[in-house]
Amino acid sequence: MERVFEQWESMGESARGQHGRNSTSPHVDEHGHPASKRPGAEAYLLAGDIFSIQDNPDLAIAAYQEVPQDSPLGWGARLSAARVLHNQDRGPEAV
Repeated sequence: MERVFEQWESMGESARGQHGRNSTSPHVDEHGHPASKRPGAEAYLLAGDIFSIQDNPDLAIAAYQEVPQDSPLGWGARLSAARVLHNQDRGPEAV
């Protein structure tokens, strides 16, 4: 999932702030990103859609998989991931 977040940042998101990748600050997530800057379910769903349009199915699927299944957007994310897999002739993985 680190690849998706790095790609997300390169798309114009704000910098990681003052904490480095190896920081032990409680305000930093497991990847060294400020916890408050971590994208939510909506952002991952949108990122998946963007990666899909850009014909980057692996990042699209990875982004969709970051949407929690119990989120109101979870069903849409799983359906979008299945669509990407189907379009890549990877239908059995979509089930």
